[in-house]
Amino acid sequence: MSAAAPSAAAVRLAARRPPSALRDDAVDGALKLALRLAGAGDPYASPLDLGDLDLPPVTGGSAQEQARLRAVAPLYLAGELESTRLLPAVELLAGLFASGAIPGDVGAAGEMLLRFRHQAHERLSADERDALFGRIFGKPYGPAMAAHDGGSARNDEFEGLMLDVAEDLSALGAPPPHGPGVQGEMRLHTSAGALAANLLLRSGGMTELAARDVLEQVRDALDILKVRELQAAYGAASVWTTVQQVARRYLGQSTDIVSRVARGRSGTTILGWLADALPHVGDSSVRLLAPGSILPGAADAWIQGSLALHDAAAPARGVRA
Repeated sequence: MSAAAPSAAAVRLAARRPPSALRDDAVDGALKLALRLAGAGDPYASPLDLGDLDLPPVTGGSAQEQARLRAVAPLYLAGELESTRLLPAVELLAGLFASGAIPGDVGAAGEMLLRFRHQAHERLSADERDALFGRIFGKPYGPAMAAHDGGSARNDEFEGLMLDVAEDLSALGAPPPHGPGVQGEMRLHTSAGALAANLLLRSGGMTELAARDVLEQVRDALDILKVRELQAAYGAASVWTTVQQVARRYLGQSTDIVSRVARGRSGTTILGWLADALPHVGDSSVRLLAPGSILPGAADAWIQGSLALHDAAAPARGVRA
């Protein structure tokens, strides 16, 4: 399997597209999960509720490695939301409000924007976030973080490895007799192990410290954009149309917000599962996917969002990949 040649699961989903609009609370559930994962740096954190895995005793993958992967999962959501231009839009709005350049009354958002601006020096900057997302997930924009381990500054392998896992999870969700059975489970062990190994080389240290910091920025930005008076100041009727308007007007950028949100939500679920499954990915006798798991649906959503972005990937000025 490879990113260049999608499997039957990807082809099957090619005609499907995400909904055309997003509710203001579209990422609230994913953000709660991400914040829980970001706070799960200790080895005793509760696993995700993805069905009764009924796993045997741990056979590999240390508690410290699991904690590192748990920090990666919420950063994936943050990285996809960064690509919507959520944080850059609010950072820009905070500067505009401080200079009196936002027309009309923005209600409770005014005080929130000032607080967001004052906290900026205590948080990761846009360049620092871009470098972090490039280092872990291969995001192609922004400055590159130095690679002290001798590897590439950007994780160019991530997308292909994530696609492999998503396709294997999607295939395992097919009902009998169409499901891949034992061979499918073996493929999932292989792809999950490869993705985990890749991310463990890129995580730790700054990753665990950054996850909660960035997610708190995201939470504050969403709260600001939910204020109706601020939305109205830009002729918008939702969080996401406000982001879209600000990004186009001031940043000269546009992106497929719906697909990015779909990937962020589903990818966080998949990577959270990977952290919990880590001790067992090297034991082919362990079934990694429980009956009734939500993971095949999350995998389908991730593939669907990825296909939509791939379809729109023809070079276009001002479009952020």
